Amino acid sequence: WFLEAYDLNIRSLRFLYTLCRAQHPFYALLSLLTCYLRKNGKVVFGSPWYIGWYQKDEGMKQTDAHKHYVSHLLKVLDYIERHLDDPLHLTTLAKIAHISPFHFHRVFRALVGETVAAYVRRLRLERAANRLRSSEASITEIALDAGYETPSAFTKAYKQVIGTSPREYRQRDRSDLPVVTTNIPVQEKTMLKPTFITKEPQTVAYVRRTGSYQSTPPEAFIHLKDLVRGAGMWPNIKAFYGMGLDNPEVTDEENLRFDACAAVTDTAKIPEGLGEKTLSGGRYAVFPHEGPYASLEETFNLIFSQWYPTSGEKLADSPCFAELVDMMEDDFSGQGRKARIYIPLV
Repeated sequence: WFLEAYDLNIRSLRFLYTLCRAQHPFYALLSLLTCYLRKNGKVVFGSPWYIGWYQKDEGMKQTDAHKHYVSHLLKVLDYIERHLDDPLHLTTLAKIAHISPFHFHRVFRALVGETVAAYVRRLRLERAANRLRSSEASITEIALDAGYETPSAFTKAYKQVIGTSPREYRQRDRSDLPVVTTNIPVQEKTMLKPTFITKEPQTVAYVRRTGSYQSTPPEAFIHLKDLVRGAGMWPNIKAFYGMGLDNPEVTDEENLRFDACAAVTDTAKIPEGLGEKTLSGGRYAVFPHEGPYASLEETFNLIFSQWYPTSGEKLADSPCFAELVDMMEDDFSGQGRKARIYIPLV
């Protein structure tokens, strides 16, 4: 009767007996309470030590627990992306996520779709690919910065992920780069005259989506704005930014990361379900964009194929982003939208 009433098996009973012998009756009682709640229609996440049960609600699109996991996992992803040059220990990442190290790798893989090691390895190699194109650093130097002890090990891993050797990739002429076209008109090439500014670091709340850059931005921004409105944060929003973190030429389409960001006031509290990070401060070249947001990729391509090669400027090691001036509407297909593209410079 005891086993049936509390939905236990023999192993669980032995575990509770061990706790009692170890003079931890409180934890044993807590385990029984957890099992009882699970048995009687409540849901308990993870191990019995997680006291976070809630009543089942089939109509909820996103539970509080899911928002909790998403918020903390976004902190982990942001930490990884800002510390790619550092050793990344599982215990450190698990602590940031507030998840036991014993379970963190499973939660990470379930939500991200890759193991921690595979995710870090891919980001380092994709960053190396961008450095091969945009810098004069030697392949050996880039290999060491990517965490490889020898150029040969780097070349082997690079070919597996990118599909060609680092030397062959670097030797490609810029004119061979594929230009993403959408058949949507953008500003004339004469508009590619930037203004140069120095920008302060900016705290943003963000939603991340992965997939094609033609489809994920609308989905990400609609979700971001729903969460912002639901949390009563709309008066705290200063600007909206879109940030594509990967090169479509290097990264598989299903792995392309896009962050829909909302710059917030210093007093705003970021609710669970949204990530929080800081846009880098420093010197930027700022380009105007007029046309549908779906054509932003064309403008980026024009900047890097026409302006950058002859600009004499050096890119900073931080992502580009676009400030979406007309983001009060959810529709991304309209004409005449305005944006400002920020290119980080040394």
